[in-house]
Order: sequence, then C-alpha cells, then structure tokens
Amino acid sequence: MTTRLTPAILAACLLTQVSPLWGAPGDPINGVNVSVGKKPKPSSDIVASTTSDVGGRVRFSLPSAGDYTIVASQSVATSPVGLTLRGNFTSSGPAPAGPLVSGANLNGAYLMAAGSAGSQGQIVSVDITTSGPVSFSGNFFADSGFTASSNHLTFYAVAGGPSPLP
Repeated sequence: MTTRLTPAILAACLLTQVSPLWGAPGDPINGVNVSVGKKPKPSSDIVASTTSDVGGRVRFSLPSAGDYTIVASQSVATSPVGLTLRGNFTSSGPAPAGPLVSGANLNGAYLMAAGSAGSQGQIVSVDITTSGPVSFSGNFFADSGFTASSNHLTFYAVAGGPSPLP
C-alpha cells in the first residue's frame, strides 16, 4: 500500500515554513512593524520606525530625553502565536545622570515585553522614559511560554533569565 500526499496538505506544510509570523518556540519573527512616538501624542509624533528582519532583529534610535511609546504591530492576520521582544538600550550621547531609561517593562536598560500576534493590529505597547539620547537593539521571537487571551496574561520564569521587573 502506498500513501500519497495530497496537494492541499503539501501546500499547508509549505505555508507553515514560509509565513513570516509563524514559528516554533525561540524562532526569530520577521515582519513585525515597530514605531516609537514621543508623548503626549505618540501616534502622530513618530520619531522612529522599523520592521523586524529575517533574524527578528530591530534597531532604532531616540534622539533626545523624553517620554515615548513603543508599539509593535502587524498588518497581516496570521495564526495566533505568542511573541516576545527583548533587547537593550545603550546611550548614544553624553552620559545622563540617573537611569538611562525607565519604565514598567524594564530591568535596568534591558527591555522584555510580550504580546500575542494573530489578528491585525497592535501586538505590544510599552511606555518608556529616557534621560538622554539612546539606541535600542533587540529581537522578536516566538514564545510558547507566553499566552494571552481577552481576560488574562501569563508569563513563565526562565532559569538563568533576567530578574523579575519591579
């Protein structure tokens, strides 16, 4: 007896391999749009924007001290997947007095934020305050340790990972 792989099953298998927002846990996620807006009007005062590359990497610079909102979004609906953005801020100007960057999703200059991709629109939004010009370098990856629904948000600890946020 021989088994034949139908074209529909083959096409489905191929789509799961090439779709930019599907991935196994830890896989980099490309095609995530990132915009950074300066408060008080972050949606209209955009100071940086980028899209994650095939390695899930994103980089942007903020030219001055201030309050900003970082928004990650997708323009195409995909299968639901947990996504995490992690990375570091570094000073790109004179050394500021006090912390370089502060906000709820930060541990020092290390940012970690998670959200759920699947439907079009916003995946994650993070508010930060910088004390001088900074650069950010990070990456998006598929995260099976993160789940989201309309009524809850769950994070799982990672052995050897950064300490919990305050």
